[in-house]
Amino acid sequence: MNLMEVVRCYELAPEGTIGIYNGIVMCTSCQYYVKSDHELPEMDGLEIELALES
Repeated sequence: MNLMEVVRCYELAPEGTIGIYNGIVMCTSCQYYVKSDHELPEMDGLEIELALES
């Protein structure tokens, strides 16, 4: 799963704020901030913050 799918699956953001266009990179509704220092490909413990519009 990609990040957009995880957020939608677990209802981590209000309806209509994430993945409005189903992840085709046509809007900016899926922005997030990486909050922890991490190097790829290891993602265990990665912390993010959703950049939801207020």
